[in-house]
Amino acid sequence: MPGRDEPDREAIASVSGNQVMLLLINTVRDGVRNFMPLLANLAAPTDTVRKHHRELIAAIEKGDVASAGRVADDYLRMGAEIFHVLKRLLKD
Repeated sequence: MPGRDEPDREAIASVSGNQVMLLLINTVRDGVRNFMPLLANLAAPTDTVRKHHRELIAAIEKGDVASAGRVADDYLRMGAEIFHVLKRLLKD
C-alpha cells in the first residue's frame, strides 16, 4: 500500500466513508512496505494507477455512482490483465 499512491487509497476510503478499508490500510501498511520492491515490478505503471485513483475520487466526491463503478471496473480489469500476463510468464 505505501508509495506515491498511498494518499490516493486513503482518500478513496475516506471520501467513500469506508472505515473498514481505512483500518485495513493502516493494518497492512508496514507489512506491505517490506514487499514494495517486488510489488512495484508487478503493478501497472504508477501514472496509470494514480490516474484511476484521481478519477475514482472525483466520481465519488460528485456522487456519480455510474462513473465510479466504471472507473473501478476499468482498474480491476487492468489488474486482471496484468495478472494473466504474469501467470503466463511464470508458466514458461
